[in-house]
Amino acid sequence: MIIGIPYITDTDMNSIIDKSDFILRIKIGEEVYKGIADDRCTYDCVVIRSMKGSVNSNELVRIVFPKDSVIEGNEYILALTEFKGVSPRSFVMSSKNSIYELSLLEYIEEHLMNI
Repeated sequence: MIIGIPYITDTDMNSIIDKSDFILRIKIGEEVYKGIADDRCTYDCVVIRSMKGSVNSNELVRIVFPKDSVIEGNEYILALTEFKGVSPRSFVMSSKNSIYELSLLEYIEEHLMNI
C-alpha cells in the first residue's frame, strides 16, 4: 500500500501535463527549511501565471523541488500536485519530469489549448 501523494510515472511531457492538476509559471524565491533534507529543497515562489488549475497570479506558494534542480530568481513552468489543507498553499512535483524551461512556454500553451 502506497501512502502519500500519487506520482505520475510517465516520462512524456504531454502526458505529464495532461495528468497534472496544476501547471504553473513561477519565479523561484527564497529557500525555506534549509538543511532539513538531503534530497530536496523547498522554496517560496511567486506565481507568474496559472496555466492549469486555480491559483492566483502573484500568489506566494511553497514548492518542494528535487535538490539542485532550480536556481533562485529564475522562472520555470512546473507540473504540480497540491498538498491539501496547508497554508501557505504548497505543491510538489507531479512527476520526476515536472520542471520545464521557459523556452517550452509556447509549446505548453498550445498543448493546453488542445486538451
